[in-house]
Amino acid sequence: LASAFGGGLGRAGCICGALTGSELVLSLLAGRENQAEKPDRIYQLSSEFHNRFKEHFGATCCRVLNKEDYQSQEHFRRCLKITGGAAQLLAQFILSHDLLDGLPLPQ
Repeated sequence: LASAFGGGLGRAGCICGALTGSELVLSLLAGRENQAEKPDRIYQLSSEFHNRFKEHFGATCCRVLNKEDYQSQEHFRRCLKITGGAAQLLAQFILSHDLLDGLPLPQ
């Protein structure tokens, strides 16, 4: 589902795949369930998370966040730090907005 997110969407270098993946998770948790619903809530959450990501990492584009050669170990290491940090940021965001409330969770 998210294979193309790497390298700023298919190595295009723009929006970070960790940010895109985070927004996908937010959409799954709080997005519209049908076309009749207004998207206001998910748009607000998405915008807020985008801004937090940018504030935390300093940018949202892969090529800005990770200037190392895409095939290098340095790029891989930096990417791991970014994706791990994004996952932590997303978990905190989800919890702070009670986005798991009412969801069936495994016992």
